[in-house]
Amino acid sequence: MSRTESSALPHAVGMAARTDPFVLAAWLLWCAVAGAGLGVVHGCCEVLWPALLVSLGAACCARALTESAGGRTFLAGLVVAAVAAVAVLGLARDATWPGPAELLAGAVAIGAAFGRIVGARAAPRTSGELAAAIAGAALAAAAAHYTPLAWSWFGPQAVVAAPLFGLLLLLPLLAEERASGCAGAHPTDRLAVAVALVALVGLGLWGTDDAAALPWRVAPAVLLLHGAALPSRRLVALGAVAALAAAPMIGGGAALPSRYTTLQRDGRATAVYDRATQELQLRWDDVILDGAGPDRPLPQLLATLLRAALLPGDRVLLVGLGCGRLPAALAEAGIGEVDALSLRAVSPALRARLQLDGPVPLPAGSAPVAMLPCAHDRPWRAQLRRLPAGSRQAIVIGEPLHELATAQVTFEVQRDLRRVAGAGLVLQPFWLDRVPCARLQALLAAAAAAHAWNGVFAVGDCGVLVSAGAPPDFAARGAWSDWPASARWLAHRAHLGGAADADLARLIVVDAAAVPAAVSEFDALPALGAVDRGEVLALLARAQGAPPDAASLPRPADDSLFAGWSRVEAETRRAVATIRTLDGEALGMAAAWARAQQLAAASLPRGAPRAELQAALGLPGADGVPLLDPGAAALRAHSIDPTLFHETPRIFADLPRPKASAGDLEDLARLPEPDRLAELASGTDAFATALRARFPSDCARALLARLQAGPLDEGASVALRELADPFVLAEAGRVVGVPARRAELLAWWRGDLPMPVALQPLVVEAPLRLAAALPRRRDARAMLALADLLLSDDLQVRIRAAAALRDGPGAAIAYDPEGPPEQRISAAARLRSLHNRAP
Repeated sequence: MSRTESSALPHAVGMAARTDPFVLAAWLLWCAVAGAGLGVVHGCCEVLWPALLVSLGAACCARALTESAGGRTFLAGLVVAAVAAVAVLGLARDATWPGPAELLAGAVAIGAAFGRIVGARAAPRTSGELAAAIAGAALAAAAAHYTPLAWSWFGPQAVVAAPLFGLLLLLPLLAEERASGCAGAHPTDRLAVAVALVALVGLGLWGTDDAAALPWRVAPAVLLLHGAALPSRRLVALGAVAALAAAPMIGGGAALPSRYTTLQRDGRATAVYDRATQELQLRWDDVILDGAGPDRPLPQLLATLLRAALLPGDRVLLVGLGCGRLPAALAEAGIGEVDALSLRAVSPALRARLQLDGPVPLPAGSAPVAMLPCAHDRPWRAQLRRLPAGSRQAIVIGEPLHELATAQVTFEVQRDLRRVAGAGLVLQPFWLDRVPCARLQALLAAAAAAHAWNGVFAVGDCGVLVSAGAPPDFAARGAWSDWPASARWLAHRAHLGGAADADLARLIVVDAAAVPAAVSEFDALPALGAVDRGEVLALLARAQGAPPDAASLPRPADDSLFAGWSRVEAETRRAVATIRTLDGEALGMAAAWARAQQLAAASLPRGAPRAELQAALGLPGADGVPLLDPGAAALRAHSIDPTLFHETPRIFADLPRPKASAGDLEDLARLPEPDRLAELASGTDAFATALRARFPSDCARALLARLQAGPLDEGASVALRELADPFVLAEAGRVVGVPARRAELLAWWRGDLPMPVALQPLVVEAPLRLAAALPRRRDARAMLALADLLLSDDLQVRIRAAAALRDGPGAAIAYDPEGPPEQRISAAARLRSLHNRAP
């Protein structure tokens, strides 16, 4: 059969009959491996897995070029494409190189071109046709990759570009046709190819966040192209599809335009990874049942409140496990008497997936995640009614309040909870930024009718309705500083440093007269309404009735962990919101850049722990000079939040785009062991910055474990200084408590932190070094230490203390380091009086 005769192919009718069985079988095998192996192979084999995909696709391209059924063409394409994929992917370890998807597209083009050369042995081709085929494969692979990437950059406007990309794919086909002398093909053939290519691009754009389903979405376009195109066009068609379908498997630029990634499904339950916040979510259909991550320390908050309020041996009942992290948090808190009722059937495998620190599944042979047994034999309400009255000292609802929690907000269920808890605690969590207002209002009403005392505690967006017979006493079990280390660090992750912080976290006390009547299980629930954080806060303000007397509210101490974190968090949120809304057209781009840099620079001592702040460090300031290299700033911001450049704020439009779409933290399953974590978190690279921003408590604990072995090197010391807060400095004081090492604490005592108790002995042991660190300090403990130094017998100490006095709140106090003792005593007394407050 001549080449001209082979060009006259049927277009729509009979394409399935013309499909090469070998190519179809290989493609179906590829789709099956791609779909099944996404969660199995990808995490443990980053190079061989995409190499397998590329080699199969390239071998199909090579096989499609010849009518012979010999195995040499397939084997040659397989070997060369695998070698090319391994070679180019080996270079993709640095984000400054082209991303893995671009390299993968190149590997497809290389393997397919080699297959074209091998296939030419069966049917000789001209050099012009060969060049056109290679160029066509490269252009097709690049277009298939950059079309979904354009969607992530430009949003819905990329729909307009889809036909243009289709024409781009069509041009090399027409060029190859002209070079091969097949210009006489029927126009319908060309139309069928054009339509199929545009459809291929559209299918690639649709739902690119689900990598496992992508091969199946493009498979119809592959069959259409294979049946309607000329044999010489199959190379370009299958090369494009190979790049499009294989790129998502290794997290390249075309794979992850969405903020959310589906990790695992189990019936109606789904494990979802939020790439922007490092949160792992449990969803039921489309409803978020639970979530855990750096910004959602709800399990730690619940476990800390229970640790502070319960006595040893008290029994805890969990109603629903949510993500399954709460039992582990209770174990860290030292609460061992725990059992559970099941709210819904979620497999242990899916819950185990949600207890990791990142989206990557655990490698084979890793230690399994410990799971609390939870039976599904009968409905949870029936099990709850079977429990004796007062048989538990605390009950915790394991899922934050959501729109599906219809029974929980009724009076009957709240009454059953109170009956089983007796005089104990009932803890019911919710998200301030996710809970429907109608559900929360119904819960507050039902709780007010069933429980004698109800208070709402909030840390960030984590809220907990605590119900009891009387206000809980969080100091009943003694000072929190005497808790075991695991319990202390658990409380630190919840931003609570002691009983006083727990009282500060109490947002309201519910007034039964200020809430509506409770809803019965026989009544219809009100409509859900909107989900709005501001509306939730307004609802809580109304639920407390008359505002409490300001004099009765607890006053935070200088070293309050919760008060300090709340202040810094509020400042950071305001700075991020301001940076995102800076308008270069209204202010002028130079002024907007300078303002963004100024906001970011204020957080630089704390490491600028947000992607927007890191990116703003790469913008030019008022002097036209950035504080950080723009490329490095973009990489750090991308490592913290890889979705920042998907919908880039206009102010960051001129920053260089990182080539890799996936962030460094997306290669994480579990945090490394403390020694390795301390090493990784000590650098200035993007990965270290992301670790400190997203896992500050774990990094600080790892650095203190290294400090116990000896002094820290410069990089680790700088990292610990960024992560320091009152709790971390107190724990560091435990480590370097001996006089020979106590002065090391001065390196991590930032200007915005109160003086740690561990530094007080330096008034006697190293007064000169302490006096040098006191300028511009304003907390009470620092002022008292300065007053002691004003009375020192050493003139050099008094001179340095006088300089610190002039730079602090005591600048108006007259003091002469060489003056008479009476004058020095008077100045010290006046300084002490500035901070002498009644308890």
